Amino acid sequence: MRRDRVHSTIGSNTIHVSPQSRRRILRSLVAVLTIAGFSACGDRPVSKEQYNQLLSELDSLRGELDELRNGPERHLTLGKQALQDGRFDDAKGHAAAVLRIDPVSPFAEEARQLAATAQLKLDKALAAMQRKTAEEEDEKRASIKHLRKDYDAILGITWYYHESSPRYRNQRSAIYLYFGVWDGRATPGPPRFTIEYVSSDWLFVENYTIKADDKSFSLHPGGGEIETDSGIRADGEVGIWEWLDAPVKDFNMIRAIANSAKVVLRYSGKQYYHDRTIPASEKKAMQQVLLAWESLGGTE
Repeated sequence: MRRDRVHSTIGSNTIHVSPQSRRRILRSLVAVLTIAGFSACGDRPVSKEQYNQLLSELDSLRGELDELRNGPERHLTLGKQALQDGRFDDAKGHAAAVLRIDPVSPFAEEARQLAATAQLKLDKALAAMQRKTAEEEDEKRASIKHLRKDYDAILGITWYYHESSPRYRNQRSAIYLYFGVWDGRATPGPPRFTIEYVSSDWLFVENYTIKADDKSFSLHPGGGEIETDSGIRADGEVGIWEWLDAPVKDFNMIRAIANSAKVVLRYSGKQYYHDRTIPASEKKAMQQVLLAWESLGGTE
């Protein structure tokens, strides 16, 4: 009758030894006993190489026995912790280690349950990630529908603006993003950031400060970057308009503006300043322009 398993009692602990483990231990024992036998013979002293081999085999044997005695419980404990931490692949790995060491140990059934639970949670996490990715892709595609296009035939550029952004510099105070796609190119160029100030009195803006929730950003444009004009505003009144139109250099700032609950923009002039709270509509428009830019292949 075939015996698939043997029981070895060491100290007060009973170790269940699988055939594979038994063969590994027997090989180690044969090597140890062989070298020890040489040592016992006066005419066959043990060389340094044989002695080192003996120590190596003993260390390996100790490790094998420790893994057989304590491995299943140790891996099961680590697997449970991994499951609790959300490291589902690690939990499965520890469960597999329990079954590899001893598939019929007292910990085997619990290890199988651990593996099944980890796989279930892994499948749910993967499905949630796939849903989120699909939703993000849908949102990107939908964001393009909120853009209007202006084609510059001389430069060969199609400019994309949010449908709600001002069409004219003298229309209203606003901040917004837009970007262009050159003829013959598959992806858009860097987005541009525009800050407009429209009023009845000059500020002669020199710099800007943006407070987005608990984050602050400062913009100090170089000479000539802030442009000005005056005349009849889009609403028919006499007024002035001052604006900055520049490529985006700080995406962290742009995303902070688009995603913060409260954003205040300060236009700092030569003598006076003006604070403006950015409405939710402008922040949402910035989010959608960024998504559209990314969906068309734009990268930071």
